[in-house]
Amino acid sequence: MCPFAMAQYGIFDQTADWGPRGSFKVEGSVEVVGTGANAIYNMAGNGDDIWNNDDEGFFVYTEKSGSWRLSAKVYWENPGGNDWAKIGVMMRETGNSATSRHYWIELRGAGFGDRTDAQWRMTTGGGSGNTQIFQADGSTNVSDPGDGLFLRITRYAEIDLVVSEYSFDGSNWIFAHSQTMAFQDTIAWGLAITNHDDNQVLAEAAVSNVKLEQVESVVAVTRGFDVSSFLPGQTINVTLNVSNPGAAKTVTLTETPPAAFTVSNISNGGTLSGGKITWSYNAPSGPSTLNYQVDVPANYNPSTTGYTARWSGTDGTLDFVGKTNLFLINVAVGDELFSFDFENAAQADQWTDLAGFWDVENGRFYEFLDAGGPLVTATGGFDLADVAITVQGMGLVGDADWGIAFRITDLNNHYSWQFVNSLLALIMYSGGARTELFTMAYPEELNVWQEFKVIAKGNVFYLYFNGEVMAVVENSTHAAGQVGFFGWVNAGTTISVEQVGGIAFDNFVVFAVTTPTDVSQWSIY
Repeated sequence: MCPFAMAQYGIFDQTADWGPRGSFKVEGSVEVVGTGANAIYNMAGNGDDIWNNDDEGFFVYTEKSGSWRLSAKVYWENPGGNDWAKIGVMMRETGNSATSRHYWIELRGAGFGDRTDAQWRMTTGGGSGNTQIFQADGSTNVSDPGDGLFLRITRYAEIDLVVSEYSFDGSNWIFAHSQTMAFQDTIAWGLAITNHDDNQVLAEAAVSNVKLEQVESVVAVTRGFDVSSFLPGQTINVTLNVSNPGAAKTVTLTETPPAAFTVSNISNGGTLSGGKITWSYNAPSGPSTLNYQVDVPANYNPSTTGYTARWSGTDGTLDFVGKTNLFLINVAVGDELFSFDFENAAQADQWTDLAGFWDVENGRFYEFLDAGGPLVTATGGFDLADVAITVQGMGLVGDADWGIAFRITDLNNHYSWQFVNSLLALIMYSGGARTELFTMAYPEELNVWQEFKVIAKGNVFYLYFNGEVMAVVENSTHAAGQVGFFGWVNAGTTISVEQVGGIAFDNFVVFAVTTPTDVSQWSIY
């Protein structure tokens, strides 16, 4: 039960102090100095973290139904001693619930080179996910320029879209992150703070320029293709599904197809210029559709042009959603090399635990230990290079990371295609150093079987999840090695007897992979 109160705190009228979830919990507070647009909200919050399955921190909020936008300028007075202290603007399904679904953008603690993250919890009591926000050069942190950083979140309720932005001056807003996230009609909007330590320290921040405003409905465009991958010489039909929840309006839509493809048959008067298609489109109320075609060159060469064809589009307010990439999969999956169904406990003898304790029980392969680092078990020869690997697995505890490990030479040198913090990620360990080669937001459901696949051919890795290709990544660091499982269950996590372990695997199969002799053999596996 989270303590909460109702009063008036500037534009907000409720507070919640989530927790405790550790050994300590100190009451947070908000003091409002001034009124209206000139009000300053002096925030103080304790708490182990706003993360994982439940939160510990302080929240001042109000409730609104429909589409709204909350913006504020945040400035650390004293973030405490943890780099992961957080202050930001949040929308939350249930304001006083520590396990509530939510979405926010936050500034981290200033003491160690602050940074900005978008963060979310997709399911009540589920795991949390985040993504770091970078400036336009792709490498520079978004941080406080010295007198505070402006943060903003928007909910477009009619199309279940949430958007986060940042600004250095409060006028010029820069897109940070967006995702589809359906909420109930009425949700909480407010300011959240945590010191990210299980101690008695209060993190302190001054929040100004706080503004909560209703936003108009917007036109949303969702892109779709009639294929799941592409081949040289192929014609692809592209569909733009337009959703206008309001009255009919004229909008300018701009679509950028892959530069290597030829565009034709543009519907509804769209024109192609400079590699972009532009429509001045009278969007009727409700759904409507635009179409065009692209042709892939017959001599398309992925080794020079790339394995990923990318699209982008915008209506001037929102980027198009839906499919943005198609992948060329020029491999042929051959014979099965070996497999494990884990129906026989003796199959565990063919695996080597590099870290953790793994064992077969009840027809499944489990990881049983919590730890402060990666847990890996391996099988097969060290010469496995060009292979396709598939496995079913599921997380049994909220902070479990898990997936396929391949090209394993030891615990410090391998790749893993896995869940991590509500992301799908291809991670490389090289000499013990951890590098994320690819990530995408994808909330993990506990106690649900999921399927990971990876096809490794030379320096190209084709990454699949639940039968759908998610990415094609090139990397040449590790040439060959064993295959197996990756797991990580945070130290201190309770693994109950009923759960058996923290992670479960089943139906592990390894195939040979070859180079196709002609285009007809190219496969999406």
